[in-house]
Amino acid sequence: MKHQVFGRNLHRTKKERLSLFRLLAEEFVLNGKLTTTKAKAKAVQPLVEHFVTKAKKPSEHVFRYLCAKLGNKKTAQKMLKYGVLFAGTNGGYTKILKLGARPGDNSSQVVMFWSKPLSENEKQTESTQTESVEESKKSKETKSKQKTKQK
Repeated sequence: MKHQVFGRNLHRTKKERLSLFRLLAEEFVLNGKLTTTKAKAKAVQPLVEHFVTKAKKPSEHVFRYLCAKLGNKKTAQKMLKYGVLFAGTNGGYTKILKLGARPGDNSSQVVMFWSKPLSENEKQTESTQTESVEESKKSKETKSKQKTKQK
């Protein structure tokens, strides 16, 4: 019997498993979809849905929690956007669709995606924000180069 056993092992050590889940969750949040095996998708889905539930009530604490669990600020900010998107929804934030078997090893492949995607306006604002951040970094770099040349 499996008393008090929770989660999926996926034939990995604890560190490998946590790293895998973090990378899968990060890729899913940034790209909006994830193509992987059925076992990995079913293992990472509750984790992502837990993060969305946390992000529904944004605060400094939640942001830091998401940064720690997802790995970087960009992913945590995007997760907070999904929290706002799903504010009126109780669960069911993601869907898993079967694709069939992978030719090499016959493992079942699935695609995981959001039940409500971000609107096009939010995607455009997000891309313009990243462009403005990159421009500001470039301007800072050029200023610092000019200062070093003057010395």
